Amino acid sequence: FFSHKSTMYSRPSEQQWGSPAFGMLGIAILACVATVSYQWGAAAGARATQMNVAATTRLSPGLATPMAREAFLTPVSHPVTSPRTPLAPLKLFGGLFGGDAGEPVPEDPDFAKYVSMEVLKAGYGNELPIQGKNVEVEYVGTLENGKEFDKGSITFPIGVGRVIKGWDQAVSKMRAGERARITIQPEWGYGSKGSGGSIPPDSVLVFEVEMVDMNF
Repeated sequence: FFSHKSTMYSRPSEQQWGSPAFGMLGIAILACVATVSYQWGAAAGARATQMNVAATTRLSPGLATPMAREAFLTPVSHPVTSPRTPLAPLKLFGGLFGGDAGEPVPEDPDFAKYVSMEVLKAGYGNELPIQGKNVEVEYVGTLENGKEFDKGSITFPIGVGRVIKGWDQAVSKMRAGERARITIQPEWGYGSKGSGGSIPPDSVLVFEVEMVDMNF
């Protein structure tokens, strides 16, 4: 009777520890810990964002739609930090910690007709901007003849019409840390009206844009 007791309470063999069940359990625990850590870090970043006081974002006549002009004149308060490292388990286990993480901006079928992009510096990972989330970019805007009409940094929600369509579509394809040259045809820029005295009617716009941060 007692001869089998030691077997019941003995330490699992190496074969037991190496079973698929233990392996899956370990992966699940690590993924959950990583997800919670990521969300904690994002929350800490948001608190730091609220505490930091940055300069007022300048309004670019080549970016903001008329309805967004007033909105872009409000101060922004976020530090310029290194991009967050994309974390695949956050989306994989998103349902356990607050639901869907969101979707990228859908590509317009006419994108290739009105926009061309040249990557000047590769970004980090595979994470793309999520529709409705904020992106922060630094940019220089010129006309086709090379005349500069604006430069600076701007923060805006991507894919919701707060900037010209060429920007909404092109910036939505950029990864954190990426720098690209974006050429926008008038139809997705300021069209036949132009903008003020700096952007004539029917102007092709050329931007060098760097993605500083996204999805905050």
